[in-house]
Amino acid sequence: MNKVHIAFVDDEESLHTLVKIRFKKLIKSGQLESYHFLDGDQCLEYLRENKDSLKIIILFSDISMPNMDGITLAQYLQSEFPYIKVYIASALSNDSMKERASEVGALDFFSKPLDFDKIEEVIRKFL
Repeated sequence: MNKVHIAFVDDEESLHTLVKIRFKKLIKSGQLESYHFLDGDQCLEYLRENKDSLKIIILFSDISMPNMDGITLAQYLQSEFPYIKVYIASALSNDSMKERASEVGALDFFSKPLDFDKIEEVIRKFL
């Protein structure tokens, strides 16, 4: 059985709490390990510091955050960590945002509030 390592990058702490509650069974069963960051800077710093032992393969990021937004983070990931599958989320869901996300290598765009069933579908592809 594979263990999926997934990162969530969002400045809303409540989202991180919801993720932990929603995926509690997968986490407890050892199928999922989640990492949580409040902005792109915090995430990128962690990835760079742990690049030799990094196991994260999926990353969900909000677009609008302080310090470093999700689009900028995705650009860094595309060049430094191209194996990480990036998904972008935003409450501002329009064609322009979706196009920007696609341009920086995001595999899909999720509108907020997040549909956790769709996120679980993504996770299950890697189990």
